[in-house]
Amino acid sequence: MKKEFTVKFRFLRIIGKILLPILIIILPFLLIAFAISPKFFSRLVRLAFNAQFKVPPKEFLYTESVSTISDIRYGDITSETFDLHLPANKNGKCPLIVWAHGGAYVAGDKGYIAFFARILAHYGYAVASLDYTLAPEAHYPNQIVQIGQAYEFLIHGNYPDKIYVDTNRIFFAGDSAGAQMVAQFALLQTNLVYRNTFINAHPSVLLPPVIPTSNLRGLLLYCGPFSLKEVQASPKRLLQFLFWQMAWGYFGKRRLSNLPALDEVDIISHLTATFPPSFIADGNTLTFTKHGKDLSLALRRLGVPTTEMIFDDPAKKVYHEFQLDLATPEARQALITALAFLKKYQ
Repeated sequence: MKKEFTVKFRFLRIIGKILLPILIIILPFLLIAFAISPKFFSRLVRLAFNAQFKVPPKEFLYTESVSTISDIRYGDITSETFDLHLPANKNGKCPLIVWAHGGAYVAGDKGYIAFFARILAHYGYAVASLDYTLAPEAHYPNQIVQIGQAYEFLIHGNYPDKIYVDTNRIFFAGDSAGAQMVAQFALLQTNLVYRNTFINAHPSVLLPPVIPTSNLRGLLLYCGPFSLKEVQASPKRLLQFLFWQMAWGYFGKRRLSNLPALDEVDIISHLTATFPPSFIADGNTLTFTKHGKDLSLALRRLGVPTTEMIFDDPAKKVYHEFQLDLATPEARQALITALAFLKKYQ
């Protein structure tokens, strides 16, 4: 046993001797790369993002009961596409769910949420999972505008199987950064003062007409950062650095102090009683637990119908984007609750 430990220790020491000089050489170049542009950070996040997702259990694949039409264009550029998932045995029009994926604004695509969209389609919904232009290739508020473009196309455009999509019953959904973006898009539909301020701040931006309240049935919000100012104010230096890199890419501004957009993207401070019914879910580890709880509390105070499912018991770690790991009981419980929410407000 002692010999085995000695061998392992020597092996680790050798590895350390090899890696340490490499790190010492590379570190200055990394620091320079981070300081010059947010592009290096975005590339690293994309690599990490693509490696993190687990294959869902077979019982949640629904390949036979769902049909998918891929890469439908809602705009002119490459990233402006969506996948439309529908029940294979169509029986009339299906309520529409428009989903914006997460990825810290700089990573992700509609593909990683495809299996979750198929689950919702299996239960009778038309799910349009969107791609949008990632930061820093495009800056805020381009992504919000693209959600509006996709909505307009789904309402007025021509695309396969449109006759099965009920555009008078619409839910918006998102995970992580996507949850923040669809919540902000909902603010633009429900708070006219906020909408006018937004238009004045971005005079070149074109927004679709306000969605009728009777058509906007609700929101599914998973693990969203609903106050970026709160993340910015974190006392943790590493989190501050990561936020700075992400925000630099998203907003296109290296200096974030007194940046008006940080107030603009804050969801809780702009809520009104006309905000749509909301399903809010999150875990308790490396995620935005407080954001979800604060949003839920604020909505309830305004009388907005709210379903909260936040796993904040410290006895078990429930991580960011937990809902995608359907091998866990928490993800399955959240799915059942989300389906009940959709059925109630459809």
